[in-house]
Amino acid sequence: MRLILTAIAVIVAFAGHPQAQAQQLLESYTALLSWNDHYNSNGQRLTEPWQIIRQDRANYHRYGEADPQDQWDSFFSDFTNRARAEQMLASGYVSPAARTAIVNGPVLVRVEIWGQGATGTHVRVDVAGGGSMQGQPAPQPGGLPVIESYTAFLSWNDHYNSNGQRLTEPWQIIRQDRANYHRYGEADPGDQWDSFFSSFTNRARAEQMLAAGSISPAARNAIVNGEVTIRVEILGHGNTGTAIRVDVF
Repeated sequence: MRLILTAIAVIVAFAGHPQAQAQQLLESYTALLSWNDHYNSNGQRLTEPWQIIRQDRANYHRYGEADPQDQWDSFFSDFTNRARAEQMLASGYVSPAARTAIVNGPVLVRVEIWGQGATGTHVRVDVAGGGSMQGQPAPQPGGLPVIESYTAFLSWNDHYNSNGQRLTEPWQIIRQDRANYHRYGEADPGDQWDSFFSSFTNRARAEQMLAAGSISPAARNAIVNGEVTIRVEILGHGNTGTAIRVDVF
C-alpha cells in the first residue's frame, strides 16, 4: 500500500510540473535577417543563429531598423525575452537549412514561440514558406540558378482580370498581380518590385514558367482561395527566365 501511495504522489507531483504540461504555440512571425542583423551594435560580426535572431528583434523593437518583410511580435519586444534567445533556441529547434542560411547571409525565416500562458520556453526556426521544417531546401528545377526574386501580396484585386472575371489558376493570379503592379500602377503595400515581369512578354509566359517550376500545395490553395503573401523565385540563365518557384510565407 505504501508503494502505491508513493507512486500516486509522484504522478500527481509530475503532472503539476510545468514541463509535464502541453506546450502551446504562443506567437509566430516572419523576419528578413538582412546583413544589418548580422552585426551587433559594436559592429562585430555575429556567427550564431540565436545571435542574429536576437539582433533582428533588437533592430526591430529597440532601434527602429525593421526590414520591409519583418513582422511585429510582442514577445521579443521585451529586452528580457530577447536575452533568453540562446536558451530558447537550445531548448527548441532550428532546421539545418535555416542554421546554414542564417549564418551565411540574408534569409527570410519563420520563428515560432512556444510555451505556456505568457511564458515562452523555446523557439522553432526555419526558412519561411511551404512547411520546410524537414530541414531540406526546396530543389531548383533542372539545377537552374535564381536570377531574381520578389514577394507580393495577392489581394482580391489580383483575383480578377481587367474584364472583371474571377481568376481560378495560381499562374493567372500571379500574372495579374504583376500586371497590376507594372502596367496599371495598382500595387499593394506588401508588393516588391521586379524587373522580369515588367515585360508583357514575360508575364504572358507565367503559365509555362510555373509548369516548368514548382509551387507548394499550401501556396496553390492559398493563392486561389484568398489573399496571401507569396515569394516568387525566377530561375534561368542571364536575363532569360525559364521557370518560377512559388511559395507562401
